[in-house]
Amino acid sequence: MLSQPNEISTVLKGIIELKTKVEKVFRQKGYNLNFDNEYNFAYMQLNKQPALAYAPVNTIFHAFMQAMELGLTLDPRKQQCYLTSVTNPQNPAQVKCQIEIGYRGYLLVATRAGVIVRADAAVVYAKDEFEYYGPYEKVKHVVKTLSTDPSARGAIDGGYVMAKTPSGSILTTTMSAQELFAAEEASIAMRGTQSLYMSAWADEMRKSALLRRAWKQWETEFLFNSENNDAVALASQITSNNEDIKLLRAAS
Repeated sequence: MLSQPNEISTVLKGIIELKTKVEKVFRQKGYNLNFDNEYNFAYMQLNKQPALAYAPVNTIFHAFMQAMELGLTLDPRKQQCYLTSVTNPQNPAQVKCQIEIGYRGYLLVATRAGVIVRADAAVVYAKDEFEYYGPYEKVKHVVKTLSTDPSARGAIDGGYVMAKTPSGSILTTTMSAQELFAAEEASIAMRGTQSLYMSAWADEMRKSALLRRAWKQWETEFLFNSENNDAVALASQITSNNEDIKLLRAAS
């Protein structure tokens, strides 16, 4: 971590210098994004995360550029991707900026590339009616209330992603409650109070964890590579390099 925080004006100037490169990506990929809007969204996210002021500026620029190359907006209302601060649990003084793909971001990249037609991610609670029939079958999930209050739906019991492919087949990915909690604990260990699990978006982050797991299954099924789609390949790279996943692998 830097001994002194970066001046926000220095960081913003560096992002502005990426404008020509970013707009070229938008034109080449046909992304319906606007650089000035994304610059403002980045400014909003940087302001909300004081720890990012201590991240090396090159990691901020790199994370911003990855979001643009994926064609994902930093608009927090869209929940596609985020600039997040990551702390090394073994050395809390080491902080860097990293892009975190939200579950809506994974869905957009996959559907835009034609990998899947649609996918639904859901957290399952103990009082829900849930039946799982295998990775190539639809699940049965009956919810009696839309509340996420444990008193109404019970404790978290796991989650799943059910995706439909262009051929019409079904791919279902599941995670146990223990696996979801492990992902949550890893995120909090890496990001502390800046973790989105510590916000009103906790269930959205659980869906992101589910989509990361599903993404790995889709990689196996569809043999993702750069020839398939640049954004798909980049999303796979980001998912593989995600520090939370590395931490989980080390603990397993």
